[in-house]
Amino acid sequence: MEGEKWMNIRNDHLKGLSYKAIADKYSLDWRTVKKYAESDIKPTYERVNIPPTKLDSFRPQIDEWLECQFRKKTAFFKRFFPTLSLRR
Repeated sequence: MEGEKWMNIRNDHLKGLSYKAIADKYSLDWRTVKKYAESDIKPTYERVNIPPTKLDSFRPQIDEWLECQFRKKTAFFKRFFPTLSLRR
């Protein structure tokens, strides 16, 4: 969350707006608004562990494809897909 948005939530709460009204204004859940309004410091979040993606096992092959710079598409397909037919 941006610091400005967090400060606006705190200021709106100090002005007397309800958590529900603030939540509607910023499109947040009222519990999130309550947490931010009662927090003395700007909330920060960091992901502890990033789950693996489905492409991670193919990453070396994809990187190799991206590094190769072929002038003709047919050269690319002949190298990486030798079993495919390139006939039209």
